[in-house]
Amino acid sequence: MNDIVVAVIGAVAVVAAAVLPILVGLKKARRENREQHADNKDTMLMLAGKVDVVHDEVRDMRSDFTKHLENHNKER
Repeated sequence: MNDIVVAVIGAVAVVAAAVLPILVGLKKARRENREQHADNKDTMLMLAGKVDVVHDEVRDMRSDFTKHLENHNKER
């Protein structure tokens, strides 16, 4: 009976020794993934703000160019 208990404890120890590094690695990978997602979110928000500014500038340029062309047509 003692042999069976020792064998079971040994088997559990072997499985635990194999599973523990995997669990630790998964925890580390998840943490790094959350950090990367947070960094990407910040970058996306910054870029969205810049895109809005560029969009407004392009719209203003288009309006100015249209007025410029209209003035040319009025002069003829």
